[in-house]
Amino acid sequence: CNAVDEDLTDECFTMQTSYILWRNGQDLAGAFAVCDSVDPRFVPDCYQSMGRDISGNAMLDPQTVVEGCNLGREELREHCVVGASLNAVYNDHDPAKAAELCELVDARYKQACLDAKDRAVATF
Repeated sequence: CNAVDEDLTDECFTMQTSYILWRNGQDLAGAFAVCDSVDPRFVPDCYQSMGRDISGNAMLDPQTVVEGCNLGREELREHCVVGASLNAVYNDHDPAKAAELCELVDARYKQACLDAKDRAVATF
């Protein structure tokens, strides 16, 4: 993402973790460490991308998603949860799995999770 124009950097980081996880053998903690090392402006995008990948790789299983997002830094975990919630809705065009996820996440992240779910539902 350092090679793209700056106006595309956030979008790049929103997808980059698929590549990171492929290259590091699906090591979630290692991928979060990579996210933590990028330009601080783009760390939230990277965490959201991790949520998307964790959700997809977990086949939308809410408990597995929570466990995966919990491997990231606590102060950025909300972004992971948002990415997972968005992915859950977009994957099935149904908010049910996202709603399950939002019930399981720490109370600090619940509203952001629900807002992401609703934002995704509004697109279809």
